[in-house]
Amino acid sequence: GLPQTDRRLAAPVPLRPPVGAGIPCRPAIIFQKSGASGFHQSYNKVMYKKEDTILASDVDFHRSLRISSLFTKIQEASVAHTTQLGFGRSATLDRGYLWVISRMRVVIHRLPVYDEDITILSWPTDMIRMIYPRCCRILSSATGEVLVESHALWALIDEKSRHALMPSVTGVLIPGILHEELSAYGIDPTDFVPAPGGAAHVRIPDIVNADVSAGSAARRTEIIDDAAFSSDGEESMPLPFIPEKSLTSLPYAGAHQKTFRFTDTDINGHVHNTHYLDAIEDLLPISWYQTHRLSDILICYEHEILPETTETLLCRLEEQQGDCALHVSGYSDPSFSSSDFTARLLYQPLADPS
Repeated sequence: GLPQTDRRLAAPVPLRPPVGAGIPCRPAIIFQKSGASGFHQSYNKVMYKKEDTILASDVDFHRSLRISSLFTKIQEASVAHTTQLGFGRSATLDRGYLWVISRMRVVIHRLPVYDEDITILSWPTDMIRMIYPRCCRILSSATGEVLVESHALWALIDEKSRHALMPSVTGVLIPGILHEELSAYGIDPTDFVPAPGGAAHVRIPDIVNADVSAGSAARRTEIIDDAAFSSDGEESMPLPFIPEKSLTSLPYAGAHQKTFRFTDTDINGHVHNTHYLDAIEDLLPISWYQTHRLSDILICYEHEILPETTETLLCRLEEQQGDCALHVSGYSDPSFSSSDFTARLLYQPLADPS
């Protein structure tokens, strides 16, 4: 997630480099060490491609790729390609620059399953000031079927100040892939997941009756404590899921708590963004996943979450154009005036739940 000072990253304005800015139209040939021998190899790869196999540790009880594992595979491909283009650890992490994601949209046509061979394609699109947009497509290696498509907005922040950094400071310039290069991989550049927009916030008035005034911050906290969950001293109760009975009469709205721990942290020292997805999915009971499939995810990381932070997750589940939309906003702010993340997940009923 992004620190509060970088909220402006949530709504970037497209800006192409001016002519003569010194940014090449495509990545230059990069010379990079390969293997322990130190042999130097040249790269000019504008498209990253990786063959992978879905392991037992990657899947859920459906034997389908877990959503947090899906996000991990997409992001690892992005970082691997960035390294291949000459902007790996020595150009970023070792200089105190951290990669973070501002927004991410994932469209799921079919989740890969256990032991399935997949092909991961990843490529950058044109930079937007301090934003590094990147797309990904996951295909079945056997049939070429498009399984998953994604579009993410990345940024580099300073490790100490947590402020976003301009390319003029970091020297990290990653031009976008050309349309003809996408076509060579069978990708229609005009028919792809657009850059992710914002996700609607879920706020206190959304989880109480329409005729109940939210009132003061203290009253808002009281409403949540009385209506949705309770606390026992300093220890938060485990994250409760939405009651199964509530799923029979949508819309449902409620509040739940989640405390992130040491095992949720990542290399940047904050909660790994994929663990947000685990917390969100745990809001729904197993019975829900026996009758529905996830088809679309939009998540906006607004502020980073540190370990031992207790997040209040305000959620609303409603019907939306034939699908079921789960809207979630996470708050560590007791006044609920500023959210740490927002997300929208779309679910489709299974035609044959068996």
